[in-house]
Amino acid sequence: MFVNTDFSHWLNLLHNNEAWLLGDTELVLQAGQTEQVKRKQLKELVLTHTKVQANGALLSCQLNQFPAQLTQLHKGHHSRAYFRLGCVSPHKQLSAVSLVLPKSLGRVYTSLVQPKQQLIGTGKKAEFKL
Repeated sequence: MFVNTDFSHWLNLLHNNEAWLLGDTELVLQAGQTEQVKRKQLKELVLTHTKVQANGALLSCQLNQFPAQLTQLHKGHHSRAYFRLGCVSPHKQLSAVSLVLPKSLGRVYTSLVQPKQQLIGTGKKAEFKL
């Protein structure tokens, strides 16, 4: 699952004590924390407060990609970035997928990808039926 959001807005909100007191955020980041610590806390926040269900069953997910340069994203001109969640479903056919993300992320753009795989011989054509 691909999640694209405004990291500048998210980081500003997470540095706001008042937003946390009002229940608008799940975490308060401290100004003096290193980028590595903030990145770890954000990843934990995403994994703790994200719920993905397939056909009604809760899935276990992991973060496959996450921005490395939070300091650059905190500046307004390069604020949009994405992270990618990898979730495995025990179901062969999916009829419905639902997603709940941390409230502090605000509005996000999401995209779901269901891989199609096949083994092809040397010089043979791959054909995918959708």
